[in-house]
Amino acid sequence: MSDLPKGVGIPHRAAQRNVNKVMAAKDHARVAARPAARQVAAPVQAHVQPHGEQVNDTPNRLKAVDIVAFNQAAELGAIAYLSQYIELHGAPSYNTACSLIALEMDVSTETAKRYLRKYSVEHPKAKFKVENGMVYNREAI
Repeated sequence: MSDLPKGVGIPHRAAQRNVNKVMAAKDHARVAARPAARQVAAPVQAHVQPHGEQVNDTPNRLKAVDIVAFNQAAELGAIAYLSQYIELHGAPSYNTACSLIALEMDVSTETAKRYLRKYSVEHPKAKFKVENGMVYNREAI
């Protein structure tokens, strides 16, 4: 005996195949209507003009699917941007520097802190020095 309620029959195999074809067609149409996959963003070439305007050489793009490539490009862009900012505007506070990097590179403030922490250690490759809560270019000190 069947566990189905009384009056409910088991659909014929041909009817079930037809339902499967209809569902497959709907799924295919739904997948085809999805937006295209996001492209890997080119490195952001941001720099500060002498009169203080910020210019991006590439248009704003969605974050990349390849997170490693995005982080490498954003890290290098962040360091170049902050170095130019310090030359033009003087030393910002640590929190301000993190916020500037986050805004300019479209990363979180925690990621910006990681970039700044990495490039402000006592090492010959480090670009910045943090003294009394202010961020300076290492060459300037």
